[in-house]
Amino acid sequence: MKNIPFIITLFFIVSLSSFEKISAQPYTIKRLGVEDGLSSNYTQKIIQDQKGYIWVATSSGLNRFDGQKFILYGQDSHRTEQNWINSLLADPTNDNVWVGTDQGLFYFDYPTGSMLPHATPLSHLDKNVTGLATATDSGMWITHYTAGVIHWSAQDTTCYTPQTVPGLEGPFHTAVDDGNGNLYIGHSDKG
Repeated sequence: MKNIPFIITLFFIVSLSSFEKISAQPYTIKRLGVEDGLSSNYTQKIIQDQKGYIWVATSSGLNRFDGQKFILYGQDSHRTEQNWINSLLADPTNDNVWVGTDQGLFYFDYPTGSMLPHATPLSHLDKNVTGLATATDSGMWITHYTAGVIHWSAQDTTCYTPQTVPGLEGPFHTAVDDGNGNLYIGHSDKG
């Protein structure tokens, strides 16, 4: 009778270790890099669009991955002003893929297969678009490195800059709203 608690405890421990093995998820890691057609191993952002393509922003251009091969945009006939891609955003309202570069905002046009420039109200101050995010009202947040953050939608455009918002300081890297009227802005050295 003294061994019954020990046997129950041992059974419980063996059962738990077996359950852990059953519930463990095996992960397969496959590295994709320049040897697979990616333009650079320095990646800034990865997104998936509504068509299912994977887009990779790199220091050497925009890459689209279809599950088999990479197509590079940002060189030769698809050349943007600069190949350094900072941010990407798959537009939830249409098939656009927005591309933030150090030379401005672009979007990928599926019918022509090319990158087209898109001016923003802060482009004359700073072309370096460092962040793109969907706004809760289906608009878009566009972050410029030194100029500030823009809320852009079909209805209106509002610029939040160090000149219009007291205490707002750059450089700016990213911005996102929480849906409750708060805008969170990420800086390079100010939190």
